[in-house]
Amino acid sequence: MPKNQPKNQPGRKPSVPITRLVELRQAGLTCQDIGDLVGLSKQTVSQRLRAVNAEFEGLKVYQDRQPEILEALSQRLVYSMTDKVINRMPGGSRILGICQLVDKVRLLRGQPGLYVEYSDYQDELDEVNREIEGLQAELAALDG
Repeated sequence: MPKNQPKNQPGRKPSVPITRLVELRQAGLTCQDIGDLVGLSKQTVSQRLRAVNAEFEGLKVYQDRQPEILEALSQRLVYSMTDKVINRMPGGSRILGICQLVDKVRLLRGQPGLYVEYSDYQDELDEVNREIEGLQAELAALDG
C-alpha cells in the first residue's frame, strides 16, 4: 500500500468513488493495479467496474432506442387509463395530462407546440412589474 494512504480499519474496505476507479481504468491500469493503488481487491474493483459498465450499456441502449422505448411505455400508459383511473386522478394531474396530449396531437399534425418558455415573456413581466411599482409609488404619495 502506498505510504501516503491511510491504513484502513480492520474488516472495512476503503471508500473509493466509482469515478476514481473509472478514471484509473481509462488511464490503462489493470484491476489489480487499481486495487493495489486504492486498497481494494482485484475482484472488488472488477465487480464495481462491471456494474457501472452495465449501467452505461443500459443507458446506451436506451439512448439508441429511446423513441421505441418511450412509444411502448406511452402505449402501456394509454391502455391502462380507464375511466376509474382517470376519475381518481387529482385535478392537476388530469389538466397536465390533457395539456400534454393536446400538445402531442398538435405536433403530430405539424402544428407548433404550445410549450412556452418563461424567458419568452420576461420583458413583458418586467414591464408589468415596473407599472405596478409606479402605481404603488403613486398610492404612497397620495397616502403620505
